[in-house]
Amino acid sequence: MPPRVRLAVLSISSLFVLSTFVQAGQRSASQRENPVYTAWEAFPVGTKVVVRSVTERDGKQQIEKTSKELLEKTDEAVVIGRTVVMVSEDGSESKLPQMKLRNPHYFRLPPGIDPKQFGQAKGVKEQGEQRLQVEAGTFETTWKKIESKVEAGITYTQTWSSTEVPGGLVKAINRTPATEVINTMELITLEIPGQSSTQ
Repeated sequence: MPPRVRLAVLSISSLFVLSTFVQAGQRSASQRENPVYTAWEAFPVGTKVVVRSVTERDGKQQIEKTSKELLEKTDEAVVIGRTVVMVSEDGSESKLPQMKLRNPHYFRLPPGIDPKQFGQAKGVKEQGEQRLQVEAGTFETTWKKIESKVEAGITYTQTWSSTEVPGGLVKAINRTPATEVINTMELITLEIPGQSSTQ
């Protein structure tokens, strides 16, 4: 994927994923709850989500499936296994090795970050609530329309998120007119131990 296209795709994921490798020490005034931890803490170990990403450009599609599974959960951290599957044009799949990401409950904000602004999406033009149906099921969501500037120009993003889904992401559409690239991410699987699941 060209660097500019990947940057546009990553701008969506950054709304829902904050992977941090800082050490979790004693909580202090400069520490904040990690949004990744809080987005997964209500779910049991073994919970799994799969998100399909489709990037369209010049009449071609690039498809990836990213699965995340809650492997461990303590008061100090959650460990999430992340696996990416690349789907080729003929439908064959190539799975990359799983990465295990440890996300501490609390972390220290980097210098220069305003605690009051942390976690707040920038460039929000509209927002509301919607009951949305996707491949994984139907969810009560909060949607936002966002404009942001990336290397390739202005990017228009609409996201749908829900507390019913670990990680929050239900659907997102990202459009960058200057590159004629459209990326759509959609939740296609949600498996919660003890509950019915979507394959």
